[in-house]
Amino acid sequence: MTAALPGPATIPCTDAETGLCPVVVVTGASAGLGQFLSVALARRGCRVAGLARSRTELEQTAALCPPEHFLPVVADVADQQAVNRAFQRIEAELGPVGILIAGAAIYPRHDVLTQPNAPVQQVLAVNLVGQLNCAMAALAQMVPQGKGRIVMVGSFAGDAPLPGSLGYSVSKAGGRALARALAAETSARLPEIVISEWMPPVLATRMGHAGGVAPAIAAEWCAELAMDCDPALHGMVFSGPVEHRPPPGLRQRLRRLLTLRRPTPLRRLDGGGRS
Repeated sequence: MTAALPGPATIPCTDAETGLCPVVVVTGASAGLGQFLSVALARRGCRVAGLARSRTELEQTAALCPPEHFLPVVADVADQQAVNRAFQRIEAELGPVGILIAGAAIYPRHDVLTQPNAPVQQVLAVNLVGQLNCAMAALAQMVPQGKGRIVMVGSFAGDAPLPGSLGYSVSKAGGRALARALAAETSARLPEIVISEWMPPVLATRMGHAGGVAPAIAAEWCAELAMDCDPALHGMVFSGPVEHRPPPGLRQRLRRLLTLRRPTPLRRLDGGGRS
């Protein structure tokens, strides 16, 4: 790895005139990473609307946030009508949505070879269709503004599935395609709607592993990404705190060799500039 270089100046998503943070929607805000994300953004002064199915757990998230900075919204992201009603309520109470972090997910382990009734469709409904429902509801409010920020929370499971995670892996592979398709839809007509994918590392949460990264640390990385509206981030994928790029193809490698051009340094979210 090359030495860290100064990073590019971020373009904050705050309002240029008032300095206020736009309304942020965090899905899966009742526990784990979503809860830590909600707290991190609320402490930055954002008005956060947290979506989840459990009112009790959402109220626990609210208790961790600064007063008047977290709105608990009970909704099942797999239910399109419920999501639309939730976003309508958010707009009425807080204003139009400016940032969406779509991270609600479930991860039931199952053996599809011995469990023919494994809840694969349920996993796809929450993890993939839920991201689609929330992205469409958010875009309905971002398009009239001509700007917005969407971060789709992904996973390496979409590229490297493990046994017992068929539903989760397929949903995350679909989520990556969804993020890329949304980026393609908006890039030419709405360049100030910036869409990225962020893949957290293994976290020390109930969906992760006790030896994983502290979710409070990972939440800061994702919050940093979500709060940066630089159009250059459109279509980018980040893994933990570092930009993730696919291996260069043969043509790209030959072009670099012939032109003696070095790869552009990777962007970072942890204050490390570029590396």
